Amino acid sequence: MVEENTRGDALPLLACTLQQLYELVGAEGIVTFAHYESIEGVVGSLNRQADRITDELARRGNGDIVLPTMLRLANIDDAGEPTRRRVRRDTLSAEENAVVQAFVDARLLVSRGQTVEVAHEALLRRWTPLRQAIDANRADNPPSAPRPHACCPILAPTATSASSTSATPW
Repeated sequence: MVEENTRGDALPLLACTLQQLYELVGAEGIVTFAHYESIEGVVGSLNRQADRITDELARRGNGDIVLPTMLRLANIDDAGEPTRRRVRRDTLSAEENAVVQAFVDARLLVSRGQTVEVAHEALLRRWTPLRQAIDANRADNPPSAPRPHACCPILAPTATSASSTSATPW
């Protein structure tokens, strides 16, 4: 687990992983490495949790806004990799806030005061549906192309993108 979580933001993701391990073995069980491998480690735990939340939101009628909402929480760094972006909750619609809250409750997003961001950048890089949406959005909106509207979610690479609450669109 330690090798998969070298950043200081790993606690929410570790909590998610440990919760899944607890659900697997129960209160009286003993967690083994085989159990950890069976949930495919921290990244597998993250994927399973994100898929579960997305399925639940789809059942509630919000499935079509999950990925667009999550795209708002992504920036692209100078190396072209997705990184977290803090977003003010008051800039989100009621439906987007419902999506955000479901992911916060699942410990995949963290909310601090009026802002929300991904708990671990692995969500942006390793959760297949979101990574595909980020890549598709980047392909549809390269930095040199005019932006179709002001609220495009992927923003220009910035050196401080991980700590910015706003950024300039490409």
